[in-house]
Amino acid sequence: MVSDLRRTAFDRMLATAALVAACCLSAGIAAAQQSQQEQRSQQEQDWIRCVNSAQTFPPDVAIGGCTRMIDAGDGSRSALAGAFSNRGNAYQDKGELDRAIADYTEAIRLNPRYSIAFINRGKAFAQKRALDRALADYNEAIRFDPDQATAFNNRGTVYQEMGDLDRAIADYEEAIRLDPKSVFAFTNHGNAYLAKGNSERAIASYDAAIRLSPGNPTVFVNRGNAYQAKGDVDGALANYSEAIRLAPTYASAFNNRANAYQIKGDLDRALMDYSEAIRLDPGYAIAVNNRGNTYQRKGDLDRALADYDEAIRLNPNYASAVNSRGLVYYNKGDYERSALDLARGVAQRPADAYLAMWLYLARARAGNQDAAAELETNAKKVRQTAWPYPVVELYLGRRSLAATLAAAGAPGDRCDAQFFIGEWQLLQADRPAAIASLKGAADTCPKTFAEFRGAQAELKRLGQ
Repeated sequence: MVSDLRRTAFDRMLATAALVAACCLSAGIAAAQQSQQEQRSQQEQDWIRCVNSAQTFPPDVAIGGCTRMIDAGDGSRSALAGAFSNRGNAYQDKGELDRAIADYTEAIRLNPRYSIAFINRGKAFAQKRALDRALADYNEAIRFDPDQATAFNNRGTVYQEMGDLDRAIADYEEAIRLDPKSVFAFTNHGNAYLAKGNSERAIASYDAAIRLSPGNPTVFVNRGNAYQAKGDVDGALANYSEAIRLAPTYASAFNNRANAYQIKGDLDRALMDYSEAIRLDPGYAIAVNNRGNTYQRKGDLDRALADYDEAIRLNPNYASAVNSRGLVYYNKGDYERSALDLARGVAQRPADAYLAMWLYLARARAGNQDAAAELETNAKKVRQTAWPYPVVELYLGRRSLAATLAAAGAPGDRCDAQFFIGEWQLLQADRPAAIASLKGAADTCPKTFAEFRGAQAELKRLGQ
């Protein structure tokens, strides 16, 4: 039997052990609760990163949050579909379109009526130029959610890419009806009307977009394009300048303003704006090519060539730069190089009668005995019922000089005829007649015409 003293000590030991056990149990429960809270906090953070509603996080962080949610797999099918769809958005932001499409597809498998996933997958397909698949996805999004303005707007962009402007406009108008504050829908509506050649309707839509978002430089550039298309160059300049004020690093605004200055004949300002566009975006092949055109108009052929070379380096299939370089080589008297570029131009645009004639002239001036035979072959691919086919027939010996002139009805056609007849007369060794014809072209052709520059270069070679 345990003595009273020992029992008292024993009892105290038992009590202490019980207290320690209770404390350990309490600590374990607290630790478990803390672990659960940390887990919930981590899940909440992952969801915030995955949704990335304010684009706060870079794509890789968003992808990480979504992936942890997907791997945990403890949410509903709807939540899991949302995680896949949001991860697809992040992949799309990174330009990884195939991964994005795979995630959207899984989101749709989990939630077959998930209209947002259809919209986002449609956008990815559109970026891949898979327009039919994009259209199918937007159709599905609209079927499941006919009040989704974004789906109508995006489907309109696909129809516009396909060249179906009337359907595009109808979709933009439905998007505007559903969301009267959609800047994108009003802007796209204007773009479609501009593509149809209706500048006034385009400007009205851009006006509406600007009222909704007066700080949007892209809409000002688009409205500038519409003013330029209707011949209001000053209106275009004002819009491009406002876009530049709003976004001083907007390279396209500088390029377009330079185009307007070039139309006004202010070549120095055009050069300044093209150069600024190139400084802001050194890979901007269009601006480099356009600056080359301006140097060519100013008669600085070496700088023009340098710009065309750079534009072609940036975009080896840039047809306009290749053709323009071929014309500069012709005007410099380097006919063999001219023919090389113009042959590339004809291969890219076989129905272009002007290119076929310039190529013939370059070949003939280079002494190529097959020039006429090549023109004969190329002539079969051009439109034979419209100008300048009569000049082609003159070169092939099937039409007289008088009949060629008689076929030139419009003033621009007549100036073309003067130039090409002058070149033909040079090939016939009729120098006095050639000089008279070339002077006629130089006097009547607009300064933007290749034939004007060609006539000037030829007259200079002839000592005129």
